[in-house]
Amino acid sequence: MNLDEWFDSFFARKAAAPIASLCHRYAPSITPDRITAAVALFGLILAPFYGGGGYWPIVGALLFVWVMVLDCADGQLARLRGGGSWQGRVVDGLADMIGAVSCHVGMMIALATGNVKVLGHTFGWTSSFMLLLIAGGSMIWNARVFDGLKQNVKPESIDNDLERYRGEVKTLFDRFVFWFWEDYASHISGYKGETPEHTYLMLRRVQWAGPTNHHFLMVLTGFAMPWFPFAPVVYAFACIVPINLLVVGVLKLTRPAVGSFEATR
Repeated sequence: MNLDEWFDSFFARKAAAPIASLCHRYAPSITPDRITAAVALFGLILAPFYGGGGYWPIVGALLFVWVMVLDCADGQLARLRGGGSWQGRVVDGLADMIGAVSCHVGMMIALATGNVKVLGHTFGWTSSFMLLLIAGGSMIWNARVFDGLKQNVKPESIDNDLERYRGEVKTLFDRFVFWFWEDYASHISGYKGETPEHTYLMLRRVQWAGPTNHHFLMVLTGFAMPWFPFAPVVYAFACIVPINLLVVGVLKLTRPAVGSFEATR
């Protein structure tokens, strides 16, 4: 049963495998958590590249590909060393979010400062902010649907994991991470079919709306921006209209098999 999005399956995981193997064999000081920290750091600096004008968005796109590969490498290294911590799993998701937010900020800056005109409208700070805010909100919802379906076909549910590790919450950092994890779980648990097989079918249908595919669209946008300054508008349109329609269509068409259309318990 393949639970990965196509970019992870065909490129990112394969590119990450030798990195994880080399770190495991020759660099014991490089831990999965340190790779996750690198993912967050590299993700954080995407904004100035995407918003820098000229050919800088291409550098940002290449950096984003590197971030996506490292994002797979930390999990692979953790498995090579016997499994990572629950804190690492949650922080890994937060690191992904940092990169996505940074990229959206960069695209907003590029639109607002690039005198970009689409259908007679010249984008300023307000319209650029609103457009990328809606696109980002769409990405968050799409990711929740995808991850909810994914969690509901796994042998071990996220609720079981929460109960298993609840007693390990000790520090203030642990409490924050656990709160984030528990809150996230409460928003994704409602996305499932009547059976694991049906849920898996829904997952495969909606995989094009998953977070990695959103990231891949951001990479393509970065490569296009030097020649097509309106590329962030195309990206936002894709997030807001066709991708959302895909997700809504999958949920609507399978609604009789879903406990609730809302992603709540």
